[in-house]
Amino acid sequence: MPAKDRLHDTVKRVLIKAGWEITGEQIALKIGKRRLWIDLQVQHIQTSQVIFVEVKDLSSASMVETFALAVGKFVLYRTVLKQIGNDSPLYLSVPVHVADDFLNDELGKLIVNVENVNLIVFDPIREEIVRWNA
Repeated sequence: MPAKDRLHDTVKRVLIKAGWEITGEQIALKIGKRRLWIDLQVQHIQTSQVIFVEVKDLSSASMVETFALAVGKFVLYRTVLKQIGNDSPLYLSVPVHVADDFLNDELGKLIVNVENVNLIVFDPIREEIVRWNA
């Protein structure tokens, strides 16, 4: 099982505050002899909608490199979910400062749009969702 992202517990609190129940952590996806791990499975308390959430901080010396790895994981996980017949949507959660900076520039917008990346943008200090992009 991989290590949790440094903002993992923050995202859990953000989602709970927004009316979601954490129904699983480090969800294993098995395809062939490979096993992948999605950070969170959550269910909306009122609507019962189930989604998966991959938590990414994306703060590093090379935001392009970190973003490339995050989007690669996102596409990989989404593809495996479809292959195993799970149609619950997958979201990439990112802090608001990353969304406002990197994801608002030309490269970030291009990749999010072309790869249809669902985003949960959150404020890690106020611990609340700033916006959803689905």
